[in-house]
Amino acid sequence: MIKYFKILAVAVVLGVFGCDKIPENERLLDVNLDDLKKTAVLLDFTGWSCTNCPQAAQEAYRLQGFFPQNLVVVSAHPYGSHWTEPSGGALDLRSEAATAYFDHFGKPDAFPVGTVDFAKYNDNFLIDRNLWASATVQRVMLETGVNIEITCSLNERKVTIEVNITNETNENLSLILWLTESKIYGQQINNGVLEENYEHNHVLRDAINGTWGERISENYSREYIINENWNIENCSIIGVIINEEKEIITANQLKITN
Repeated sequence: MIKYFKILAVAVVLGVFGCDKIPENERLLDVNLDDLKKTAVLLDFTGWSCTNCPQAAQEAYRLQGFFPQNLVVVSAHPYGSHWTEPSGGALDLRSEAATAYFDHFGKPDAFPVGTVDFAKYNDNFLIDRNLWASATVQRVMLETGVNIEITCSLNERKVTIEVNITNETNENLSLILWLTESKIYGQQINNGVLEENYEHNHVLRDAINGTWGERISENYSREYIINENWNIENCSIIGVIINEEKEIITANQLKITN
């Protein structure tokens, strides 16, 4: 069993960004699987007309391959950005939830850009995709003392979500529940070329219990009606634990199944 590996901090597909933008000591990262303590969240601000956004999606996919149990990826398509404004035959993947986080982080104009755990990395909340790997490694190795488990049951389009939280800290924590959808096929500009059948994944559809969730101690239950335009078979529930500073402490993801 492999317990120790090296992760290249920048994927070869990035192209646009040179290695000179990454500190030399961060270009090759040593990772011991025994050191992985928590699940991190990568929130990627993206849009169908952003020509470099597919490369960012590839980087997120690559990182999930390294950390399948320790990284949750969410694609946020906000209102208020020219990258997400639909035209022609493009799908409208925008959501109020994505917009709330977009506004919170200052409505960045340069896409793609992301945040790992809503936490600062190199003094910035929002970082380019060439820093996602090193930021993720830093976060997944943190000891949190917090654990979250999710179960759900489905009755037609009503999903009942059960959450159990173990908190060994003295922090006041809140729970955010997100619903995401994958395997959405539609237009995307990719490296200057319009693709008609691009696969959009991890699209943030809704913050079920509000942008910043609800204060919670241990057990939580919520019923939610899934929008009839969304494919239940491709939807997941993500439970995100944040502290009072709105930093993500840990998270968990569960695919909705019948």
